[in-house]
Amino acid sequence: MIDDDWSYYDHTGRLIDKSQRNEHLIYKVDICWRFQKNKQNGEVISFWRDDIDPRFCPVRAAWRITMRAKRLGIDKSQPLGQYLDHKHGRMAYMNSVEVERLLREVAKFTTNIQDDTLIKQMFGMHSIRVTACNELARLGVKDSFLQKRLRWRSLTFLDYLRNNMYTAIRHNLSLNIKFSPHDTSLRHSLLRPHSSGSTQTGIVC
Repeated sequence: MIDDDWSYYDHTGRLIDKSQRNEHLIYKVDICWRFQKNKQNGEVISFWRDDIDPRFCPVRAAWRITMRAKRLGIDKSQPLGQYLDHKHGRMAYMNSVEVERLLREVAKFTTNIQDDTLIKQMFGMHSIRVTACNELARLGVKDSFLQKRLRWRSLTFLDYLRNNMYTAIRHNLSLNIKFSPHDTSLRHSLLRPHSSGSTQTGIVC
């Protein structure tokens, strides 16, 4: 993705000039997938600001990437995913190998799983997509929204849904089976997004 693929807007929907460099004005970012393997080139997905937990706000994260590219003098025709490799003294591209390595390091730290082989088997690049699919399904969003939001052209996403305690709880709810008092928190968890600041990765294997 290049600079022109990311557009920022204020709370009224007015396009923000990136030269202003004021993140407090930004409420929404539109990200254009210029090229995709499913051939849906040019698809745009919008993200809204998260003021509850700014650390995990997608809009602020996108803005930091944009501003970093400007500081590093990255040409607007070049990918935004670059960083200064201090070890070799040159610019380098952020690639899937590095992202996967960082993801596994985080997973190892938060889950306390020390077996590197097991970590590699459980966590990979696709874990992020699978987790997003299962989290939206847990919250009960419609399949059409899930399919569109995660950029699937077919119902392939159904293959990624996991059989877990949330599906079991929803089964009971659909049959109007009563819960015991100590199950109340689990029942409510179907309607509550997981805390992004949790000590658990929340990533679905």
